[in-house]
Order: sequence, then structure tokens, then C-alpha cells
Amino acid sequence: MRRTDITPAPPSSSPAQAERASHRDGRTASTPRREARLGDILAATDFSPGALAAVERAARLPLSAGSTLHLVHVLPAPVSSAEDESAEQAARRSLDEIAARALDVARGAGNAGLQVVPSVLAGREFVEIIRHARSRGAELIVLGRHGTRPILERLLGSTAELTIRHADTPVLVVRGAPESAYRRPLLAVELSDVALRSAVLATKVIDPEVSRIRAIHAYRVPFEDRMALALPSMELAAYRARYQDDARAGLQRLLDSFDGLGVAWEPSVRRGDARDAILREARRWKADLVIMGTHGRSGISRALLGSVAESLMRSAPCDVLIARPSSFVLELP
Repeated sequence: MRRTDITPAPPSSSPAQAERASHRDGRTASTPRREARLGDILAATDFSPGALAAVERAARLPLSAGSTLHLVHVLPAPVSSAEDESAEQAARRSLDEIAARALDVARGAGNAGLQVVPSVLAGREFVEIIRHARSRGAELIVLGRHGTRPILERLLGSTAELTIRHADTPVLVVRGAPESAYRRPLLAVELSDVALRSAVLATKVIDPEVSRIRAIHAYRVPFEDRMALALPSMELAAYRARYQDDARAGLQRLLDSFDGLGVAWEPSVRRGDARDAILREARRWKADLVIMGTHGRSGISRALLGSVAESLMRSAPCDVLIARPSSFVLELP
């Protein structure tokens, strides 16, 4: 395990550039910079292009001074034979190259004092990633959406999906090579305890100059199909409006409880399936990041594909950040 440091770098943008920052991207010239930033994080790589994009995104995130980026590659089995030792050495050389690249990216993003610690592990990928994140106290796990084994991923689930199902650490799934800091975030919330952790994470990972976050809550109208057959149109509209009003009021109460996080919230309520509603809103809003919480209370719900979180991870037009409740703990295999 080796540690690589960088020294503080000058800011990546001038005051004149900040003055020209677009309100369209949620920033204004007078927007105060938030102090809340991420601490230590973990990025895992299998050396695929998607994983390399995830490492670059990790290096670009707003990180506290002196933070550590734990850079991990997992070999499929414990090293024992000469062939396995050769594979480990090759992996370490590749990790060193990626670490150097990450430091270059970090300099450009203004992450002063970043430390990169490469580690080669052995075992099941998602298990070792979660264990290493726990042991190092990482606040976030950063992964690429797809790895090097797409056929196996379709059958058993990708490393990102398996990590989301089992991790108590938040997971950021990166869709492609980053072009800039996150400036058009979309927070998808349930009216529940997990929403606060999602909101706090949102304020830590986005551009510190972004002053507003759009928040969407999807709701269903009970027995809507039956009511559409039984009620006249005006009564049906009133029936639907009642649930819409309840959803709006609940979302506003929740967002009011987030006062003090340093951003303004733009509420949006949408009727229908949460997957479809969030995806449509992400496209409409041109979001570059969707943040959402997931409970995963039961083993059955974790085992099934098609949850809202996993569906978004597969289909969203942007990166996806998944948070768990702070009290959530899972036993690893």
C-alpha cells in the first residue's frame, strides 16, 4: 500500500469566470460557497473505461483538505501461485498509473492535499469493496456503471448493483467520463427518514457554488383505475387533486426541515410510478446527477432486480447516488 500526496493548487476558476457562471446551472455570482465537503472516499476499478471514468469523477468531487482517495482493485481469488503473484504485480503497476492520473485530475479540481492510497485486494468484488470502505471509514463508494463482464452482469448483477444492495456506505454510480462538477442535481425523495441523509449528501457532492437543488417526490393515487370508471370527470379530478395536494404539502414540510443545508429547494411532485417519474424529471431537468435514498429493509427486496434504485442506476441519463439510512447495517457473505 502506497500513499501519494499533492500540494495545494490555485483555484480552478477566476472571479471573472465565477461572475459569468450561469444561473441555468444553479449558480449565481453572489452564491456563497458551502463549507460541507466529503472526507475520505473509495473508488474501485477493474481497469475498464467505465471504472476509469469513476476514478476521475472521484478525484473531481468537492473533498475536504487532507482527504484520502482509496483506490481499489479486487483480484478474483487469494494470491498463491506464481501466476497469481504476477497478476497482483501487474495490477499494482496499473493502479499506480491510475493514481498518478487521479492526482492530476485532483489538481485541476482544486482538491488541495489529496492523498491517494492504492490497494490490491482478493475475493468477491463487492464484498471486498464494502469491507475496505468500512475499515477505512470511507464516506462514499464510487463505481462505474458497467465493468468488463457485461454478459455475467446481466445474469447476476453488476458489481455496482451488488454493492448498492449490500453496502451501508452511500454509492455513487458513474455513467461516463465527467465533464464538470455536478451543477444540475435532482434529489428524489420518499417522505421518510432516509431523505435527510440523501439531502446532506447532495449538498456535499455538488459544485460548492450551486445554490439550488430540484427535489422530486412521486406519489400514487389509490385505486385510481377503479375510480376512473366509477366517478364523473369532475369528481375524479377532485379525488386526484386531494392526493396531489397531500403530496405537495408533505414534500414542502420535508424540504422545510432541511433548512440550514445551504441551498434552496425547488419542489416537484409527479403522479405515477416512481421509476418513470424520476427518469422523466431527470431528462426534463437535464440533470447531471440523481440522488435518492433506499431502505432495503428485507433480504427479499435486496435480492430482486427492478427496485427503484437499481432501475435508475441502469436507465438514468446521468450519474446516480444512492444513500441508505444512517442506522442501516448489513452482514456481508
